[in-house]
Amino acid sequence: MSEIIIENKLILYLAQGGYFVFTLILSIWFLCRYKVRLKLMTGLIMLFWALLTIKDFIFQLIYGSMSVDAINWIMMFDQFAIPFGTMYCLEVLNPHSVSPRRAILLLLPFIILLILYAIAPSYTILNVVVVLSALYAIGL
Repeated sequence: MSEIIIENKLILYLAQGGYFVFTLILSIWFLCRYKVRLKLMTGLIMLFWALLTIKDFIFQLIYGSMSVDAINWIMMFDQFAIPFGTMYCLEVLNPHSVSPRRAILLLLPFIILLILYAIAPSYTILNVVVVLSALYAIGL
């Protein structure tokens, strides 16, 4: 039975590695060939997804694959996909609407909650992040 689990982890790591390489190559392609701001945003979003993928692998190696700490940290970082997706949607719907100032304002609540969680990890902060994520999804 343990051989099956080990083989499945290997398949999972290979799939994560393949997805990381795929998103990294796409992000490099978009970032090197952008003439339109939307391609730049697409390249940055793809780079962000590549970093999210490698982050999962790193936390699983550090904490163990099914550790509660690893899952909580992965969730804290995965929530950053919401403001980045919001910025991308805003840029698609209204080109040049996402300025650096607006991007910081969209990211600021998640950055503050990540810092608070790093200082004092608690389930209250995780619940606040989930509620904030839901409000971002409803507000878009």
